[in-house]
Amino acid sequence: MFYSGKAFPSLKGHLLVACMRGEAILDVTFRDNKIASYNFLLKNAFGRIRALAEGPDGYLYISTSQVDPPESNMTPTEKGYDLVLRIKPAKGGTPPTAALTTAINTSAVAAAPASTAKGRSTRDLYIQLCASCHGNNLEGRDKVASLIDGKWINGGSKGDIRKTIMQGIVTKGMPAWQGVLTPAEIEGIADYILASEKAAGAGG
Repeated sequence: MFYSGKAFPSLKGHLLVACMRGEAILDVTFRDNKIASYNFLLKNAFGRIRALAEGPDGYLYISTSQVDPPESNMTPTEKGYDLVLRIKPAKGGTPPTAALTTAINTSAVAAAPASTAKGRSTRDLYIQLCASCHGNNLEGRDKVASLIDGKWINGGSKGDIRKTIMQGIVTKGMPAWQGVLTPAEIEGIADYILASEKAAGAGG
């Protein structure tokens, strides 16, 4: 894919190739119809990258494929699921690195449950499913409320949070996750939210 968006000005006109075995995005530039340089982006950040696309917002969208390969660098528990990720730029359109993605934020905000019964990281589940609205660190985003300020619209007990995750809030655009997530995963996300709220000083 030749990048033509505005989100990453420094990548404009570059050939970007998803690399499964290389576990990276290959960034290639050309001069006089010959390869002038190449670089690897997101190297080993998300495992095997199967597909890459430029969105209408100019961001990069990638999908991963961890389940089948013996050569993947991912651990056995990390191979249990794949992701579709949106890669956003830092200020100034800096090329994507592992630190710039909306899907991974390595600075955990609380000592929350590390994993669920399926071995999927609770933090990663939250980032994958919830962070686009509630923020990477549960701080809220745009008109979506914070989950760590102690102010709850639909109840802040564990049971209330679990119910909200299961049933969603259709009028607010929040999907219902019952039947998509396992009971253990729903429980883990509820615990993660409460632990994060407590770490922020708002929880009891």
